[in-house]
Amino acid sequence: MRAVRRPLLGMLVVAALAASAGRAHASPESDARLAEAERAERDLRLADALQLYREALALDLTSPRAPRARVRADELASRAEGGFAPLARLERVRRDATLTASAAQIDALARDVEGFVPGRVRTEARLFVAAARERLGDLDGADVARTLVVADRDADRISRGLALQQVVTHRLAVGDPRGAARVVALAPEVAPPVTLRVARAVRRVTVGRVAVGALAAFASVGLVNVARLASRLGARGLRSKLVRPLPLMFALWVAGGGAALVHLYDGSTARPFVALGVGVVLADLAARAWALGGWPRVPAWSRAVSAIVAVAAVAWCALAVSDTAYLESFGL
Repeated sequence: MRAVRRPLLGMLVVAALAASAGRAHASPESDARLAEAERAERDLRLADALQLYREALALDLTSPRAPRARVRADELASRAEGGFAPLARLERVRRDATLTASAAQIDALARDVEGFVPGRVRTEARLFVAAARERLGDLDGADVARTLVVADRDADRISRGLALQQVVTHRLAVGDPRGAARVVALAPEVAPPVTLRVARAVRRVTVGRVAVGALAAFASVGLVNVARLASRLGARGLRSKLVRPLPLMFALWVAGGGAALVHLYDGSTARPFVALGVGVVLADLAARAWALGGWPRVPAWSRAVSAIVAVAAVAWCALAVSDTAYLESFGL
């Protein structure tokens, strides 16, 4: 153990001596420049701050404060567009909680941002405006600012992708998939998964409208023919003509059997199967009423195709009303 301690102790002594030597040779002038650079940055004299950081690093790279100075110099240099005027304008608002909480000040900054030189600061400012508007409850205004980032070819890909995801999430949440699709069209290449998500949402809306329209048309034809049959046969005759045991048994099998399978498989809801069973019964009643009532007069195969479409629409509606996650396996 003693043989191990001695080399270790020697290494610690050498390290301590090296550190003390480094401190002994640290340049007071470099430290003074670093302190002045930090004051200049706080006062938003950003060009002076960058120059002072660089001078301090040129004087002494061994100072303990040199790594932070290098980071700050690189950060300022990467945001120097427009002679630091855009960055200073952004920082004046960002550093003041009162200005950040003022909708008027945020709107004024948003107007000024449109005059910024293209670059990192313009993107950063737009994202800041979007976040501030979101905190103030102006979600539509936040969407506008983020959409500008998405459309900005000078913005970096990460910022554009983040803005795109946030806009799409909001627009889908408020039921505006077509609005989300318009934003995706501005930059489909920056976030392919988001593009696919929006395309699926748009298809879902389109199919939903077709399904509801088909059901409405089929139900209307069925109701007209039920009324025609009722006036001709009366309530008892109508019931004897329309109600058949086979469709009822099939609907019971769909609802009961599906519910049992779901319960045994993963315990999820049986609502889609129950809704489908009820819908099949109603579709059968409408189809039978159409066949007996005869309005409008169409070939039998046309009525059969209409009934098939109606059952498919019932299935879609059952899944959509129960849980839209069921539709994802169909690409919707």
